[in-house]
Amino acid sequence: MSASGEVDKAKRPVQLMLKAATQGSSVGMLEYVFEKGAQVDCNIDVIDVIPRRRQQRFFEILISHGWPAGPRGLANNLRLGLEVVQLLLDNGARVDVPCLKEATRIGDVEVIDLLFNHIDPRSKVPSLHDYMKAMDDPAYWSAPEMCSQEPSIKRIIDEAGLLHIAALHQDLGMVKYMLEKGADLDLIPDHYQATEGVNGCALHKVVSGTALGKKPSLEIVQFLLDAGANPDLEDELGRTPFDINEAWGDGSREVIRDLLRAKMKKP
Repeated sequence: MSASGEVDKAKRPVQLMLKAATQGSSVGMLEYVFEKGAQVDCNIDVIDVIPRRRQQRFFEILISHGWPAGPRGLANNLRLGLEVVQLLLDNGARVDVPCLKEATRIGDVEVIDLLFNHIDPRSKVPSLHDYMKAMDDPAYWSAPEMCSQEPSIKRIIDEAGLLHIAALHQDLGMVKYMLEKGADLDLIPDHYQATEGVNGCALHKVVSGTALGKKPSLEIVQFLLDAGANPDLEDELGRTPFDINEAWGDGSREVIRDLLRAKMKKP
């Protein structure tokens, strides 16, 4: 591999074989291409989920050859499931806030619970400025300033808007999990840290599900209201959840309207 990280031209055929091998599940083929001189590079940083379950040995071989090569390797492969995530953590993968955000979007409670057990509670929730710096210097994710905050899992959950992500993705199980971890029910997080569209509270997010092509969950609306969510709060555009539902609601608009009105102080 060259100093720039690119594979020499002579090795491109075997690198293509490695790429093909990672799209399947054959341990034998993976071993073969590494014996032929294949090297892990960023082109295989993301391993797709396939219908056929891969053996743990498949990932042990990849990891032993330096996979994943890029700084976002853990976050990019959370969909592979708990066993693979555990393997990556056992081999030194570092958990950061973008990993938590991605796990919340995916909706795997077991995976995110594992990640919480491995994240430094002093981790900084990155701002847009931090993301821009990391684009120029991936090592910035491990810089001292990225682990210099008040040690608090609740702080991370609230500043990153993890409850809000779960609500937007209509994931009741993840919503419940975040509240059990101490998420602030009515918090409107900082726009520069929680970057999932227009900022509002969790109730704003669940009624905004159509923005992702998802049907707003009646169950989550009811659950949040029963938990004490304030339906009169306004998002950063001055809209209540009721306003969003009226403008963007789908077939569940009328039922959600009734649920919100029953709890609003100024219907």
